[in-house]
Amino acid sequence: MITSMQREDFTTLAWKRFTDDLSLRLADLRVRNDNPAHTSDQTALIRGQIKEVKRILDLARASSGKGEVADD
Repeated sequence: MITSMQREDFTTLAWKRFTDDLSLRLADLRVRNDNPAHTSDQTALIRGQIKEVKRILDLARASSGKGEVADD
């Protein structure tokens, strides 16, 4: 994953607030994904949203040098 963000960007209060909000969003999406009433298209959309939220949350890990984040 390519990002122009630097390690110090992930230590700000703004990043902490942002990732806290994203973590809540991820939890909500996971609950929604478990709803058996969704169509396959709805489920695919939710899973795509989950993937993107996780990708954003992984930015800090990728910038720390603790392992490359997969771009799947």
